[in-house]
Order: sequence, then C-alpha cells, then structure tokens
Amino acid sequence: CKLQSVQLFFFSSRRRHTRCSGVSWARRCVQETGLELYKNGFGENSLITASANYCMGVLYKWYKYYAEAEVQLKKCYDIKREKLGEGHGELSSCLNVLGNLKNEQGLFDEAKKYYEQGLVIAQKNHEELDEAFNMYNLADIHFKFSQYAEALEDIEKVYEIRKKVLGETDNLTLFALKQINDVKFKLGKIDEALQGMDDFVKGQQKIFSKTSTSVAWSYWYRAHLYYDIGLYLSLIHI
Repeated sequence: CKLQSVQLFFFSSRRRHTRCSGVSWARRCVQETGLELYKNGFGENSLITASANYCMGVLYKWYKYYAEAEVQLKKCYDIKREKLGEGHGELSSCLNVLGNLKNEQGLFDEAKKYYEQGLVIAQKNHEELDEAFNMYNLADIHFKFSQYAEALEDIEKVYEIRKKVLGETDNLTLFALKQINDVKFKLGKIDEALQGMDDFVKGQQKIFSKTSTSVAWSYWYRAHLYYDIGLYLSLIHI
C-alpha cells in the first residue's frame, strides 16, 4: 500500500545522507510526506509516529537545522514517555541524540544533562549499548573541558561494554580504544597511547581491506599521534 511504500523510503533515506542540497531537500520532502501519512494512519501520538519524529529529528540534525531537530526529537521523547512510561529503555536513545544536538551547538552543560539522564535510564534497563553511547559522549564532554582522568574512566568502561557485547574487533569497540589512546596521550601516558594506537590499526586491518579508506584513516590517526608527540622520524614508517 502507499503507506508501506512511504515507510520504506522514509527509513531507508535516513541511511543515505548527502551534502548535495538538491538531494537533501528532496529527501526531506519524502520524510515530511511520510510523517504526515504516519500521523493520518496511526495517529499524532502513536509510537509509529514517534519513530517518524525521531527520524525527522536525526535528518534535521544532520543538516544542522537544530531548532527543527529539537522539536521533532522532543515530540518523539514525549510520545514514548507517555506510551511506555517515564523510565523506559527506549527513552535513552532519544536523550542521547538530544545531547548530541546540544553538543554540536557548543551547549555542553545542556548536552551533559541529557547524557546523564540517558545513562541512568539505560543502566536501570540494562541496555548496555545505550549505556555505552551515553557514557562515550560524557567522556567527550570531559575531554573538551580537559577533565582527562574522568574522560579515561568513562571511555574505558565504554570499551569494556562494547568488547563484551560486540566483540573486540567491532568498529565501535575499536573507536572506543582510539579514544582511550587520545586521552592517555593527554595524561602523558605516551607508551600506552602508542601501543593502543598500534592495536587500533591492527584491528581496523582485521575488519577492512588493507587498502580501504577505513584503514587509511587509521594510519592517519596514528601519524597524527606521532606528530603530536614529536616523533617525526616515526612518520616515515607509517
């Protein structure tokens, strides 16, 4: 039916972001049409519509329409809180994205509050990956304020959770490892940071082809670390 067709386009289009303005506006129109159909077919305050609001919020955020993004994400949060209950696990992801929205705008205190609320909900519901996402972003806030000890504590917990749930060579696990290395460098733990970055590169090589863009970026991250440390001679071996 028409509703199912729009639903397919609605959810698939959010995975194919582009910075081409013409395509972005076309995609936005598809999503807005889908949202209206969801409202008409399922009701303004249905969980299906809440999911549509979430997708719209993510799309607006991607293109930096922050005011519009906040409206949609808060609608999603309010509907899910009403339908599922105050502390339901699904609220954690809404709060995390709202935190990201504030983080991108430099509103770090507001971002931190959202992350902390999302973390509490995720922990109460034993949603380990949502817990890790909120904790990862809290570590980022600590890092930006040069609170490196607090950042390291958070990001090491993220790494352990992701390693347990996703595996040691999952890309999300490896990027938590990279963040650990960045924080250790700031704390002056140079040898540990270098060893960890080598492990990060090896992990990327296990996931992707050695000639892939992802592996190339891992070399760049390692080269950047060497540069920051001042080991210029090591760059020729990257």
